[in-house]
Amino acid sequence: MNRFSIGSISAAALLALSGTTNADVLITEIVDATLTGGQPKWVEITNTGSSDVDLSLYSCGNLNNGGTNLGGGSALVLSGTLAAGASTVGAYESDNGPGGSSFFSVYGVDPDFYFGGGYINGDDCIALYLGAATGDGTNA
Repeated sequence: MNRFSIGSISAAALLALSGTTNADVLITEIVDATLTGGQPKWVEITNTGSSDVDLSLYSCGNLNNGGTNLGGGSALVLSGTLAAGASTVGAYESDNGPGGSSFFSVYGVDPDFYFGGGYINGDDCIALYLGAATGDGTNA
């Protein structure tokens, strides 16, 4: 059995709610693990509310190296529905097929979605936005 230690990185989660959306969607865990390249890197988003949430109303992005602009200039718009009390996990790596990711090699399952690159480490802010965010995220 392979053993490893997971180190959670410090991060800030931004949660925005509008008058038409009364959901409690928030980032509940961020991991930058100890395998080569800090893999697997992932974020868990949870719906703590009492009703299902349309995730396409939200985007998740990172502000690299203590910066004020989103890495790559935009955030990933989420998709699907997140049931009340449920969580979804996104891995910061490329989708290389079922069972082919470092996330799978550690946890035995594929993540729910991929961010497409391992570009977070201990000095990044992971942000959850209501709306599609670009630049500094103020447009979300």
